[in-house]
Amino acid sequence: MLRVTAGRKILAYNAEYDRTVIVGDCLRVEADPQHLRAAGQRGCIMRPRSD
Repeated sequence: MLRVTAGRKILAYNAEYDRTVIVGDCLRVEADPQHLRAAGQRGCIMRPRSD
């Protein structure tokens, strides 16, 4: 996961929900999700898409 997401902004439709699911999955498989926790590493497109 780190190799794919490191240094990139991750966009999701419902970013807060998706973040909790992804972090939970990382913990389940004993992967370190620390780089996904920073707010600047993710963005939500729900509101812009709805407008």
